[in-house]
Amino acid sequence: MNKKFWIYLSFAFLIATNVVFISLFLRAPHRHMMQPKHVIIDRLKLSNEQVVVYESLIDKHRSETLKLKEDIMAQEKMLFSSLVNNDTSSQQAALAQIGKLNSAAANVSLIHFQNIRDLCTPPQKVLFDGLTPHLSEIFSNSSK
Repeated sequence: MNKKFWIYLSFAFLIATNVVFISLFLRAPHRHMMQPKHVIIDRLKLSNEQVVVYESLIDKHRSETLKLKEDIMAQEKMLFSSLVNNDTSSQQAALAQIGKLNSAAANVSLIHFQNIRDLCTPPQKVLFDGLTPHLSEIFSNSSK
C-alpha cells in the first residue's frame, strides 16, 4: 500500500464522517427553533379544544398589536418629520402619544397572557406559572 492509497482512504473517511454528522444534525429536533405558539401548546399540554381557543386568542392579540404598531409608526413619522422645522411642541406631543401607545401594547400583551392562563386547567396553571419567567425568552426571537 502506497502513500496515495492512504491519502484517498483518509479523504473518504473524512467525507463519510461529515455526511454522518450533517445527517444527525438535520434529524435532531430543534426545540429552540419551535414557534412560540407551539412551545406554549407543548409545555402547557393543551387539549385540542384549548388549542382552538388559544389560536383565537393569538389572532385577537395579533390584530390588536398590529393596529398599535401602525399607530406607533405613524407617531414616529410625525416625530421625525418635526425635526425639519424643530417644532418642539409637536415633538413632545408625539413622544407622549408614543408612550401611551407603548403602554397600551404592553397592556394588550398582559391581558393576552392572562387570558391564556384563564384557559388553563389547575394543573396547567402550575405549568403556566413555571413558564412565566421564560415568556420573554420564548417570544424574543419571534416575529409574531
